[in-house]
Amino acid sequence: ITMMPEYQYTYDDATKVVEVDTPEEVRLQYPGKEKSDIDVRYKAKSSDHDSQSFDIVKYTKASHFNIVLAMLGLASLWRLAGTPDIGNAVGFSISNTPGDVFTVMSVVLMVLFGSLYLARLWFYPKKVMKDWMNPVNSNALVIPPASFVLLAFCVYGRFSGADVLARVLFWIGAPATLLFSIILAARWITDAHSEEHINAGWLLIPSANFVCALVAPRMDGNYLEAAYLW
Repeated sequence: ITMMPEYQYTYDDATKVVEVDTPEEVRLQYPGKEKSDIDVRYKAKSSDHDSQSFDIVKYTKASHFNIVLAMLGLASLWRLAGTPDIGNAVGFSISNTPGDVFTVMSVVLMVLFGSLYLARLWFYPKKVMKDWMNPVNSNALVIPPASFVLLAFCVYGRFSGADVLARVLFWIGAPATLLFSIILAARWITDAHSEEHINAGWLLIPSANFVCALVAPRMDGNYLEAAYLW
């Protein structure tokens, strides 16, 4: 059975370019009442609108920082592998140069996505607010500060003055991670949720705090007790 016709149809449908009208704005207000700020408003868009709408600033999301976090995770693993000994275990003692390369790539991506997200916050604040109120997308807001914490671990001890820079990055990212975690976890309790709201994204919050707890003692031995807070 040949699948080429189906593949061709899928490709043509995904890459088609058609004329689309301006989406109709729908406003739902209380019957018999004047318009107000609390009316539900949305734009009725077709799938063609979504497929042909391209705005790199408008559609940048906090979840895109997963790319940065993944790259920093790889750099962290290489950093650990390059350690002669890890606690009572023997490390691989391999070159940490690839880990440094991954760290530099992560910083470039962090600056790129950070600039785009700040531009989105400036030009499209309502889009950012919609992400904040979304029970799925809001969990991704802990990723950017957690990225600072992992970056602190990656740069610690790698060059002159890196220890101070690492601690600065840690104390920027770790408290912000904890703050977002408390607010979002409180919303789990206070807001009405259904079973459909339960999603894997909720695991981002405990995972980000676990990263902070692991990195803290490596910044300074005196941070060990403080790490239990995360």
